[in-house]
Amino acid sequence: MHRRPPRPLRRLHRLALTGCVALCLVGAAVEAAAVPSGLLMYQARSGGDRRLGVWQGQPPKSRRWYVRVPCAAASGVALAEVVSHAATAKLPGLSFRGCRALGNAAAARLAGLHSLRFLDLGGTAVGRDGVKALRRLVGLEEFRLDRTQVGDNTAIQLLYLYRLRFIDLRATRVTNRGARMLEALKRLERVRLHGSRVTVAGARVLGARADLAAGERSAAPAVGAAEAPTGA
Repeated sequence: MHRRPPRPLRRLHRLALTGCVALCLVGAAVEAAAVPSGLLMYQARSGGDRRLGVWQGQPPKSRRWYVRVPCAAASGVALAEVVSHAATAKLPGLSFRGCRALGNAAAARLAGLHSLRFLDLGGTAVGRDGVKALRRLVGLEEFRLDRTQVGDNTAIQLLYLYRLRFIDLRATRVTNRGARMLEALKRLERVRLHGSRVTVAGARVLGARADLAAGERSAAPAVGAAEAPTGA
């Protein structure tokens, strides 16, 4: 004859089931909140980046893709959530284009994202100290720093990123001295220098890799912020 377990054991069993259900619900909620809202995917292209859709945790089939972060998430707790998600998802690229709230301290919080191959900080408030913190990202192949406060002292920091193939330094304070430093990057294929302080004579040291031409939109516009001023 089947005997029912004593009442205290039945009570413990019910409590265990309740706890299991609660943990499952919490886990589902955490998983649902794992992808921060407002993130868009883009494909990096020389003629202007192409929007691929909303980032929902699944990588696209396109090559050279990145996730663009809204400017509202470029600081504070929201930035911490983006960084945590980027580390977990091993995102290959991030863009904070035009987000003036992202300065040196905020940029330094990206230094642990070693999966990054692409980083767009164009139009942000980042300067030498921010780039210095990011020199740990030795996997970077494309680094966009146009319309920022970077100058020749920043160019020295870029030498640590020996895998760089493309650098955007338009409308920055980089001079001929900085251009000469970049010659040491053996994998470098292109440096955009229009609007910087590099002259035609100074760009010759980089040969065909230097691009002083105007035009050609390099990235998608920022979301949630006005266009940053052209001056460095």
